[in-house]
Amino acid sequence: MNMTTSHRLILENYSFWQRPFVAFKSLPPILLSIKNRQIGTPFSIHIKSCNGALLSVSANEISYPVIASEQLAELKDLICRTEDIRFFKHKGIDWKGVLRAAFVNLSQTKIKQGGSTITQQLARNIFLSPHKSITRKLCEAVIALWIERILSKDEILTAYCNSVYLGCGLRGFEAASRFIFRRSLNQLQSHQLAGLTGLLCAPNRYHPLKNKESFFHRKAQLTARLSIIDRPIQINPISNKIFNAPRIEKQIVSVLNSMKFSDVDVQAIETTINKKLQHEIDLQLKAVSMGDNIKNVAVVVICNHTGDILTESSWSGGKTTEFSPTFNGKIQPGSTYKPFAIISALEQGISLDTQFESAPFSRILNSQHPNKAKWSVRNYRDHYYGFSSIADALVNSDNSVFARLALGLDQSLLAETYKRFGLICDEKFTPAAVLGGIREGKSLLDIAAAYSAIARNGVYLSPRLLKFIQFRDSTFHYIQRPAGRILITPAVCEQINRILRQSGIVLSNGIIAGKSGTTKTGSLFAGYDRNVSLALWVNFKKSPSEYDNKAVTARNAIVKLADAILGYKHPRLLEII
Repeated sequence: MNMTTSHRLILENYSFWQRPFVAFKSLPPILLSIKNRQIGTPFSIHIKSCNGALLSVSANEISYPVIASEQLAELKDLICRTEDIRFFKHKGIDWKGVLRAAFVNLSQTKIKQGGSTITQQLARNIFLSPHKSITRKLCEAVIALWIERILSKDEILTAYCNSVYLGCGLRGFEAASRFIFRRSLNQLQSHQLAGLTGLLCAPNRYHPLKNKESFFHRKAQLTARLSIIDRPIQINPISNKIFNAPRIEKQIVSVLNSMKFSDVDVQAIETTINKKLQHEIDLQLKAVSMGDNIKNVAVVVICNHTGDILTESSWSGGKTTEFSPTFNGKIQPGSTYKPFAIISALEQGISLDTQFESAPFSRILNSQHPNKAKWSVRNYRDHYYGFSSIADALVNSDNSVFARLALGLDQSLLAETYKRFGLICDEKFTPAAVLGGIREGKSLLDIAAAYSAIARNGVYLSPRLLKFIQFRDSTFHYIQRPAGRILITPAVCEQINRILRQSGIVLSNGIIAGKSGTTKTGSLFAGYDRNVSLALWVNFKKSPSEYDNKAVTARNAIVKLADAILGYKHPRLLEII
């Protein structure tokens, strides 16, 4: 999630002959980032649920910044004494060390020593990959020399302490201290600092999660070598197998960027996600995603009282996905757009009892167009009803009636209704939008937010994901709840709510008002109850036949989620009787 170094040179992706040319092209941006002092490592951010419980830790490797202290100064001294005894004498490359390592390696006919300085290791940690090659070694030397020109020796050591890999998914000494000794680096004693320093030569081999005996043996070696009194200690290292939420992380980055905040400065973020509800819905969607013809399934749930996003979940084949139909997916909404045509009709003085013909429909929308393209509409399974009220047409999802309704309305007012609810942007409006035919598609969040306005008696609240941001300097930034906007009158809202309850899903313990929709490769449902609004999408591997009664649909999936959805109650500090 964090802002990583944008220029990392991965030479192993290229052939031996391509590498020099790739390096020549890639080095200038790297050197420029060093000149601008952009040599940071991606620090981990704790992402929390709405009640403060840990939801996720960003980045694949856990890292926290070291803080200036006596222990950090001592650690830097230990690193120099073990890794680079001439660190304060060379300018990035220790030629004596290179010659010494070459002599030892040649005399023993195998590589026993490396000649890399701390600065070269820092260059490799941040800008290169561990893959060994002549080209990489030359790049490493060039970058090290440039780092020495820009940064002080102490700055180099600090960057090294933050970026060096220390095994088992831990990067930097602060993370290693917290996960091995369960305390911050500035609380460690000298022998514990030596234990961490011992990880440098072989992080995974000596990490106590892999082998405690090897860790203590290496610690004893270093304390004896560095004249430090070794003390026996008991450790219970923490496993860092922490759940990641890549979709949430990407959206948080987007929100931070829009607020002009750098995520490098962020320590923790409390979101609006309800961890209990998220877990329950994840379990159900995971099972649904393993169906024979299911490619993806996703849902977003919004609190009607606050506009907070309570849950977003996306699964494919039993595995959570990085693709986010909730935030940035472009999904064809199908018949979930029909209720908003009725809202426009009611606002234009057309009653719910107004009838239109239910029959196959075909019309040339633009006679001036050279192709004179027809808009042809048919009903699901070719079921028609003669004449039908628009209320019954919504319950029956009668495409032909809605096509005729769309052409009978003032087009500018119809388009304004869809724009008001955030369901179309500035694209050219066509009557096909009433049936969900829009060019760009919409995210599940946009669809759920539109339905939540109906659930809120016509008041729209922009969905909120973040509650507050905690920065590394211990300051906070609180995200205010958005102000409500009235989109429709209570009278119109009451009428549309009544027929959405008829077209919704009736369960043994309640009703989820709403509307389902189908596309060529998907099935949707958008709706609400008293407490939450939601939009759910099922994407098929292959288009199921409309005559197949066994096909999994969004309505089926909603039934599986019903207990979790209807069980959610917004916590209130004071209940007014």
